[in-house]
Amino acid sequence: MRPNSSCRGTLAAFIAVSIMSASLAPAETPALERFTLRRMVWRTVSDSTNRVVIFDSAMTPATFWVRLDDLDMRPGAPVKKLELAGGKTYSGNAVDKFVNAELFTFADLTDLAPKK
Repeated sequence: MRPNSSCRGTLAAFIAVSIMSASLAPAETPALERFTLRRMVWRTVSDSTNRVVIFDSAMTPATFWVRLDDLDMRPGAPVKKLELAGGKTYSGNAVDKFVNAELFTFADLTDLAPKK
């Protein structure tokens, strides 16, 4: 059975994550001390055709994804977040792991704008 174009797109996104995992500097690399490299915590790939975002942790063997169509993004929908602090890890589709959250307020940047 041949995969349809939707499957091929998502498969390509996972292949991209795999290539990034194999080729990018891990979090604990001696070269970080010699160069101005930054530690990588997450590798992220977005499949915009199928509306899937894939997250791969550089710190733990955890890869998970979120299907954007499975999230309630209608006006007035409850605010949700995926908790990542405290060493929480996920595997597979993490849509059902989102928890209720408070809507945060963006900082007022009007004082930082250039004067006319």
